[in-house]
Amino acid sequence: MDNYLELIYAQLAEPDYAAGNLRCMLQDQDQVTQSHLTTEIKCFELRLDDGNLEPVFAAGDFKQTDISQLTAQEIAYIKDRLSVEKDKFLIARYAHILFIKTRDNRYALLAIPAYHDLASEYLTLLPAKTRNNIDFMDMVEAYAYLSFTIKYQVEECRDQLASWYAKANQKAFYYECFLKLFTRSKLFKPAQLSGFTEKALSYVHQLNCGFEAEDFLETCLALAKKEQADQQPIYTLMAENQLKLADKRPDDTGLIRADCYLKASEYYKKAKNYEKANETLRLLQAHKKDIKLDYVTVRTDTSKTDDAIANIADYMLASQPRSVFIALAIDQRLLPDISKFKPNKDAAFLNSVRVSAFDINGNTQILSDFEKKRRDIFMDVQFRIELFIPFLIKELVNKMKKANRDFVAEGLDYFSHTWFQNELAKTALSDTQFTYRWMTSLRPALEILLKVNITDKAKLLTPEEQMAFDQLAMKFEGLLRDLCGMAGLTTIKVREDQTVNKDVNELLQSPELQTKFKKDDLDFWLYTFTACGYNIRNNVAHAFYHDHNYTVALSNILLVAYVRLAKYNDIVRQAMKTREIQK
Repeated sequence: MDNYLELIYAQLAEPDYAAGNLRCMLQDQDQVTQSHLTTEIKCFELRLDDGNLEPVFAAGDFKQTDISQLTAQEIAYIKDRLSVEKDKFLIARYAHILFIKTRDNRYALLAIPAYHDLASEYLTLLPAKTRNNIDFMDMVEAYAYLSFTIKYQVEECRDQLASWYAKANQKAFYYECFLKLFTRSKLFKPAQLSGFTEKALSYVHQLNCGFEAEDFLETCLALAKKEQADQQPIYTLMAENQLKLADKRPDDTGLIRADCYLKASEYYKKAKNYEKANETLRLLQAHKKDIKLDYVTVRTDTSKTDDAIANIADYMLASQPRSVFIALAIDQRLLPDISKFKPNKDAAFLNSVRVSAFDINGNTQILSDFEKKRRDIFMDVQFRIELFIPFLIKELVNKMKKANRDFVAEGLDYFSHTWFQNELAKTALSDTQFTYRWMTSLRPALEILLKVNITDKAKLLTPEEQMAFDQLAMKFEGLLRDLCGMAGLTTIKVREDQTVNKDVNELLQSPELQTKFKKDDLDFWLYTFTACGYNIRNNVAHAFYHDHNYTVALSNILLVAYVRLAKYNDIVRQAMKTREIQK
């Protein structure tokens, strides 16, 4: 075996990190090996998405690895490797790439059984957590996608998917993944889904009421619509889940309870249970007296709201009269769709930091072609973010002043009623346990950051404000790590003979996080804190920022990142509940 192949096989335990690891090894190889490894890196710079291979990063016309642009030499190498390869993962990857490139069904016929075998293998590894549901479903979706694409043993494929779905004693998320696949896959027509919705509803008892049950029931609803099954039982369960949320979810403002009552009433109407719908509305009317808010009249459909910044600010203030920060935490229009960004060399920086031009050694002029493309893409990302978030916050601050509302006070109150205020526990190396609250150490810096956000957006931060900014930029990683740990996600890695914590970049790029966090939040944090975008954590840690880099616009973006992180109270409550049960 060629020595360089040993390097490749060593990466298969964690293929998501293979491209980066192999790139670090390039400089130590001879010219021929460098050429081979470069092609292998391109093969690893692809990810499975709904069964097809896509670049791990793409924006506009730029793709990190574009299969259509692979050279004849690279294709010849992949064909040679496929002809002798025994590892199923590499067979699937090589054959899938060649099928996309050549549209030759012979390559799909090699990839399909490899994906099938990998899915079967990963399924056996789920209990030991050697593989997770995301890894497993990637293989399942690829197997289904290619089988349908070339019309190969379609009936057998459907039967296999149904058999995997029927696997007993799995977590609810396992079944939800299959339900989403059945809903969107062309493999299944309505008649072939008969009884699937009924079976799906049998798993609802496994779920805790909350976002988990809400997402699962919405998936069941989409499946029922495709199956053309009765949707009324699902709407009834969705209404009951909202009523449970109204009783169980901590709610100092009363707004969450009001929203739950209103949603429950709407779901009961769709279930044609008008008696329960009216009963729930009466609960809402009684509750409105406590919060002194006509919630029904101010709650509007966001899809019908004009996207003008002034109108969005009006909507946020009307829908959240106690704390506008709830709207900042949940409104999806706040963050741009990163998939739509296109490289634009003429985009203005808007008085911002050219993050991609920095590295740890301060080399500001030497950029590779890839880094230049990444810089251009980031300029376009930045252009859109900074044309919206700073102006929206300025609009909110001005409108709140007119309404005698205090932006800083509402912000501190919001953070004080999130998991930041919870007492958390850790065990030190000496096996002694200590407790702490993030809000205790963060409050002074958060107050300063909130005050910065109500100042003129053209202003630069004072030294005191810079210190608060630096503290928050650095501590975000610790907050995220704590939250991931409480969610049961992997926060450490093994390096040589050491076990070390993952840094913020490794945490945010872990596929696991997509099971617990909203995708738009993950994308925004990735662009805020890592080299994909602003890279503020690294730039603060290595003192790349100077006075002119500390802008109010950057403070606006950091504030929104913290507001979005603070909303994940359910993760902490569930972790604490589990810990109490274990005691």
